[in-house]
Amino acid sequence: GGTESRDIIILSGSEQVWVNGKMLTRGSNRDYIIDYSSGDIIFTPKIIIDHDTDILVEYQYSNNLMLRIL
Repeated sequence: GGTESRDIIILSGSEQVWVNGKMLTRGSNRDYIIDYSSGDIIFTPKIIIDHDTDILVEYQYSNNLMLRIL
């Protein structure tokens, strides 16, 4: 995203990932793993990704901005 995405934190376990209409399962011995701090999704060798693969990811997030009351 743009510069505002630096303050976004993906909520652990909130993601849903689909590849070509099939919902995937998180886990290193399943379909994918996710690095919540960077937002990177790494697909396991079971999932073949090529130039015409449709990938859809839904997730909940929180922004990292906190109000400071003095």
